[in-house]
Amino acid sequence: MIEDFCATGQIKDYSFVDLQQSLIEMDRGMTETTARYMCTTECPCPSTLNKALWNEEQVRNFTRTLAATDTLTIEKRYRAFVMGGNRTYEKFWDCYEYL
Repeated sequence: MIEDFCATGQIKDYSFVDLQQSLIEMDRGMTETTARYMCTTECPCPSTLNKALWNEEQVRNFTRTLAATDTLTIEKRYRAFVMGGNRTYEKFWDCYEYL
């Protein structure tokens, strides 16, 4: 569906539910990619990042932790936020271009 739209600029033969599901899938993919790289050793965040905006339950949905170091459980490894350093990223696009 996305390929059709990009090629022709038109949406045809798709229901609202199809469009909604496509957007949900794109959003999920972007969220997972962002969570995988932002605030990691690859793309550290500024030291001024306000981690108080989230709680542990929220960030664990993206295999992250607010703890100072990575947390390992039987099921998963939760990555700690990496902040500060010589080069930091406030926007995912800047991180993406760097990678």
